[in-house]
Amino acid sequence: MTALLLLLFALVCAIGEAGAPSVLRELLPRRPADKRPARAKAAIAQQRFSEAAEILDGYLEDHPDDGDSRVQLGWCRYRTGQFQKSHDAFAEVLKRTPKSDDARVGLGYVALQTEGGDAAAQWFRDVLSRDATHRDALEGMVLAGRRQPVTPRTAAEAIAAARRLESLSKTFRPELLPAGSEKRLRGPEPPSTPLAVPARAIKDFIEIADGNGGFEPIFVKGFNLGVALPGHFAAEFPTDENLYRQWLDMMAGLGANAVRVYTLLPPEFYRALKGHNAASPDAKVWLIQGVWTELPPDYDFANPSYRDEFHAETARIVDAVHGNLVLGPRAGHAFGVYNADASASVLAYIIGREWEPFAVSEFDRMNPTHDFNGSFFQVTSGRPMECWVASMCEYAAGYEAAQYRVVHPLTFANWPTLDPLSHVTEASREEEDYWRERYGVSFPKRLKGLPWEDDSVTLDATMIHPTAGMPAGFFAAYHIYPNYPEFMNIDPQYDDSRDAKGPNRYAGYLAALKKYHGDQPVLVAEFGIATSRGVAHVHPQGWNHGGLSEAQQGEIVSRMLQNIHDERYAGGIVFEFLDEWFKSAWSVAPFECPADHRRLWFNAESPEESYGILAARPGSTTITLDGNTGDWGRAKVLAAK
Repeated sequence: MTALLLLLFALVCAIGEAGAPSVLRELLPRRPADKRPARAKAAIAQQRFSEAAEILDGYLEDHPDDGDSRVQLGWCRYRTGQFQKSHDAFAEVLKRTPKSDDARVGLGYVALQTEGGDAAAQWFRDVLSRDATHRDALEGMVLAGRRQPVTPRTAAEAIAAARRLESLSKTFRPELLPAGSEKRLRGPEPPSTPLAVPARAIKDFIEIADGNGGFEPIFVKGFNLGVALPGHFAAEFPTDENLYRQWLDMMAGLGANAVRVYTLLPPEFYRALKGHNAASPDAKVWLIQGVWTELPPDYDFANPSYRDEFHAETARIVDAVHGNLVLGPRAGHAFGVYNADASASVLAYIIGREWEPFAVSEFDRMNPTHDFNGSFFQVTSGRPMECWVASMCEYAAGYEAAQYRVVHPLTFANWPTLDPLSHVTEASREEEDYWRERYGVSFPKRLKGLPWEDDSVTLDATMIHPTAGMPAGFFAAYHIYPNYPEFMNIDPQYDDSRDAKGPNRYAGYLAALKKYHGDQPVLVAEFGIATSRGVAHVHPQGWNHGGLSEAQQGEIVSRMLQNIHDERYAGGIVFEFLDEWFKSAWSVAPFECPADHRRLWFNAESPEESYGILAARPGSTTITLDGNTGDWGRAKVLAAK
């Protein structure tokens, strides 16, 4: 309405000027256009809302009837959290222009912040009674249904609004989806469709299809990508497609041919991956996709509810990489509209994570299962945990085959703590207690929890065999660092190990582990070195857990990757691409109080925060923790006494 009035006013002015004598028209003074609305618009585009509000305040003193500018002022106040001033601006528009739906929508959003869902719904309901397709009002109504207090009527209207938004467009804001909702965009492929095998893990290496019916081996050189930016927790994922694209371009520029992610990322990541590989086919980055989960209650991996949720998460991830998923908001998880089919970039799946040894030991103790016979994987005379892992891989392979008629190589995440090798320097809790008692050293008879033991239980990938129905194969994946567990530093069997550059305990361990696995492909899914100031583990050759320069990091990472290649591993994935501030190490955790604030600052003493090839450092600091007490005179006092 405001725009229409301005148009009519402009037409009247034009007619009046056209009707004046030509000489008079030439003598009429021309008022320069007020540039303040344009300046405010530019500030808003750069999210400088306070600056835009100040400009609009001054402008509206001279042009009080400009309803559009006053609506903009209301939103600027809203964006800066000044809800009362935002309310006043929208209310003033409504006072001057009673039919303004823009003002009503603004008042509805203010009510969401200050009064709750039912109060806000009144404003959106009014607008929708005249325009049932008003997108801002529909989105506001969806939000009203999720903001207490809310009546059943408002909740029902919110669901109807979400359905209307979906019917209007497939590109509506994903945060407006009903919480926890799921939808597939298309059905399964016909069962008669031939099973595609874009990659396979058969002997020593992962191989990729060459397009002519054959396969060629690929040595995986990649980065692990944790996407927690400074100031954020691990599951606070960025949703900027350009940022993911920039990272992928940087990885490819560094010579990487793979990226490994641990869990489902936002849709923007998969769009960026597909876009990068379409634009740069000669610098393709393959995706190794993980499926994350936490420990089950009482360490019972066979718990039906735990198993079912793990299956459901596996299905979500497979659907997402195939561009066939719409997910509503889930706390601590990515969500959105996954409509970019990135499956042509998938190299393999890694199921689960590093399992705590006491959890594996407890599950093995309580579970009698030693065999697993599936359509895709088998275990004969194995351990219960090996059977469970095989069953999770079975589900992943079966789901992708049934839905998309394709299979990819599969594995589970493992580490030296659960390796199948024997380490003479590692003692069990039972052995430690025996010697303490013998020498009169006091020790707690009962621990608060189960003991952590690095060589007491095994999770052996060689016990899991792909069947004839799984042509994509199976491989082993380990996270192998040079300085943990302690047997990496002190086991005598690695004392004499060498590579071309001299003594190398890491190469000795790699050789022993690969010898055990034979020709089964083994991927080093994590390896790296930290550049922190603090040191948490000391290594005989100086490959410490922390305390190294970035130049030393580059040299050691390069040497480790060469060792991985020389020992005929399937590849190595550097941990990690980007520093993550939310992480902690045992050496600093007791001093990070409260722990939830760890993500807000960079701790130079923590090795776990400094593995990134791409450093994340504070842009500027007032005080550096360097021992100079004089700096603290410039600190702001937050509390006294």
